[in-house]
Amino acid sequence: MKRLVRRWIDHPFNSLHLRLLFAYLSVMSAVLGIIILFVYQYFANNLYDKIDRQLRNLADAAAHSLPTLKANPHHYQTPRMLDNDGDLDIQWQDIQQHQQTVEWFDANGELLAQSGKKIPKLPLIKTSVVAQVQKLEHSQNSLDNPVYKDYDNLRFLTIPVYLASYINDQKSPQKRLIGYVRVSESGEEIEEELERLLWALGWGGLLAVFLSSMGGWWLVKQTLQPVEQNYEQMRQFTADASHELRSPLTVIKTSVDVIRSHPERIHSADVQKMNAIAQAIEQMSHLVEDLLFMARFDNTEVSDLHSHNLLFSPSELIEDLLEILEPQIQAKKITLQTNIHEPQLEQANIYGDPQQIRRLLMNLLENAIAYTPQSGEIKVVLLADKEFLEIKIADTGIGIAHDDLAHVFERFWRADRARTKRSGGSGLGLSIAQAIAKRHGTVINVSSEIGLGSSFSVKFPSR
Repeated sequence: MKRLVRRWIDHPFNSLHLRLLFAYLSVMSAVLGIIILFVYQYFANNLYDKIDRQLRNLADAAAHSLPTLKANPHHYQTPRMLDNDGDLDIQWQDIQQHQQTVEWFDANGELLAQSGKKIPKLPLIKTSVVAQVQKLEHSQNSLDNPVYKDYDNLRFLTIPVYLASYINDQKSPQKRLIGYVRVSESGEEIEEELERLLWALGWGGLLAVFLSSMGGWWLVKQTLQPVEQNYEQMRQFTADASHELRSPLTVIKTSVDVIRSHPERIHSADVQKMNAIAQAIEQMSHLVEDLLFMARFDNTEVSDLHSHNLLFSPSELIEDLLEILEPQIQAKKITLQTNIHEPQLEQANIYGDPQQIRRLLMNLLENAIAYTPQSGEIKVVLLADKEFLEIKIADTGIGIAHDDLAHVFERFWRADRARTKRSGGSGLGLSIAQAIAKRHGTVINVSSEIGLGSSFSVKFPSR
């Protein structure tokens, strides 16, 4: 099951589908999040503004009752009266809500009367002007102020009350402070409403993201369908062209070999040209084989790959490859260090396609030999434990720049600043190796530094 999932993800267009869908959903989620926050904040501000206006109206209405309450503290049902201030006087009883409280204080801050179901036991904060509505939150509670601990999101307003009077026949009245009125209301009901609103917006947002993901997946598939068709046509063309090129290249190569086998028939001035032709044919043949392998490999089903899997010893496989590559190693006077013959390593086995693993290791070894200078050094190390078997191939070659490490497994990629095109190379060796590794449920890791060399390692589950 894991291999099928990995196979599906590794498909270039399936992974592209996921990346585009993720980008689309990220933008949609960000937009929805901003909209949800805006809607929530908008409704919260409107609800609290409504409470604040009610508190201001209630405080203004209750202020008209303060003179009467000072004269008779137990007199609450005062008739409607005018205080000659030019506005319409409304009784505080007519606009007070059940969750609101009203408190009257004299000029010294002593409580005269109070009305309401949940009256806060808070000290009076005197003010000389009409104050803004304030909010008392839990964050203001402390051990030093235990009186605040029973109030959650309390909103209150305290206003001074003045009485206009004429002194010594003055033409303009003088205002005299006679007390304070404080009104308050708990925001618990609003908090509950906002919490329900937030839950509704949250679930609505999740539903919108889910529906957007369904629609986004369909849109992505429709958008990439022409690209996929072109890609499939190009891949089929590559496979067909590679297959068709094998025969003429074989004929040309055979003809050149026959001519070169009779040097007496070749003019001395044409020897160098014939060698260049032979080298070019060898390079083209190698490129065609690699292209054909990649085309077949991409079209091979996972079930077909598993049918060729066997249990084999990687140490024996590496030893066979090193024997084949020994002439190239000796030609460049490369020092070869190996660690593959310890008893526990020779007994370690891996499960996979021996031919594909052979090609993977051959490509890594050829790559190390090609980019290691004369008298350099190559290390081949085999590490085994209970779970994994790791193969490391390190060289002292020219190395790869750090910014280029992410591109080394791309097809036909070459880092001109670090690695020059070697004779006979097709630019597909590392791409093929990585593709084989992915088909076996693993990847090739690479580390490198310019001038110091490179190290490639691949892990397989041990058996």
